[in-house]
Amino acid sequence: GIPTPDFQVLTEPTEQCQLSFPVIAKPSREDGSVGITQQSVAFSGAQLENIVARLTAKYRQPILVEKFIAGREFNISLLGNDPVEVLPISELSFAQVSPEFQPIASYEAKWLSEHPLYQLTPPICPAEIEDDLRARLSAVALQVYRTLGGRDYGRVDVRLDADGEIFVLEYNPNPDISPEAGFVRALRAAGWSYERLVAFLVRKAIERRGCD
Repeated sequence: GIPTPDFQVLTEPTEQCQLSFPVIAKPSREDGSVGITQQSVAFSGAQLENIVARLTAKYRQPILVEKFIAGREFNISLLGNDPVEVLPISELSFAQVSPEFQPIASYEAKWLSEHPLYQLTPPICPAEIEDDLRARLSAVALQVYRTLGGRDYGRVDVRLDADGEIFVLEYNPNPDISPEAGFVRALRAAGWSYERLVAFLVRKAIERRGCD
């Protein structure tokens, strides 16, 4: 019951894609936007064949092809088990991205500080959204977290289509929790200190070991 983009997994560049274009292709077994670049969105079968050929040659794994949802992107961080706290929602803003670029969380936008997209796609946390959308995003994130057995902390990444429908892109069970990472940004927006997070996670691990 979790809403996701239509998808297909391709193992060969010449495999027929059954999805309508545009689509986005990404390695199926990587993390941190590895393999997702400005050249990852395909608008035709020929483009997709070239992308799949490049990705399979480099990463040697099946390629996940998804219907491209060209809309707003949100990260919903969650903390705890019972109860689970939904932290302030973050939006990856594409407002400054010019038409020459694809509005995606590509490797360039996420990690390459000298790339124009790194500065043009800032995260906004808390996101400036209406209460109804916040409630819907929170509900979907909680559904994902509980369905996939989330524990202690996690993050759900979603997109909205032109009609405002939510599509889940990813569940990250162990998002980056370094001091400047997005999860910690959301945590601080909720009034938590970094030290409190570390103590919380250590305490949960100790409890599971049955130690005092």
